[in-house]
Amino acid sequence: MDQPHHFISSNGVLNTASLLVLAVYCTTGFYGYLALGNSVKDTVTLNLPPTIFYQTIKIMFVGCILVSYPLQFYVPMERVEKWISRKIPEERQNFLVYFVRYSMVLLTCLAAELIPHLALFISLVGAFAGTSLGLIYPPVIDLLCHYSKRTLTKKIWATNLFLMSFALLGFTTGTYASLRQIFIAFGKEDIL
Repeated sequence: MDQPHHFISSNGVLNTASLLVLAVYCTTGFYGYLALGNSVKDTVTLNLPPTIFYQTIKIMFVGCILVSYPLQFYVPMERVEKWISRKIPEERQNFLVYFVRYSMVLLTCLAAELIPHLALFISLVGAFAGTSLGLIYPPVIDLLCHYSKRTLTKKIWATNLFLMSFALLGFTTGTYASLRQIFIAFGKEDIL
């Protein structure tokens, strides 16, 4: 980017894109729940009737996912390719990069197909990894950055400890609730 500050400014690319995605998700969720109530399934598209019009909408969703899939894998594959370029001889690198790409796609497709109650598993991953990445790691990284710059104050400590305690509460309760729902779904309610 020529001007990186446009990415993180208050009206920058990141905030604008995040707000647009949030608005679309909230609107879809609100109207889906408004139309279907408690009978809504894991995804709203599962509630659509089996007519040609709605099947076309489902195919369009599949197309969107198919187009966005390479974008989702960009960062992990960049890391894998750098490791391969450092550790593997050059004549074998191309084959290995494609092998890893295809393997990752097949692995995620197999996981989506073979895991029963996939929505519960996604909820567990979100509660476990999402909370860690979004709420626990940033205060820890902030503390480490301030420590390395020798600008660590009591206010920074207090703010980050408050954020970490809030994050740990969300992490614990979210993971517990997700695990409990998984055990209930599999008929093992007595475990938790």
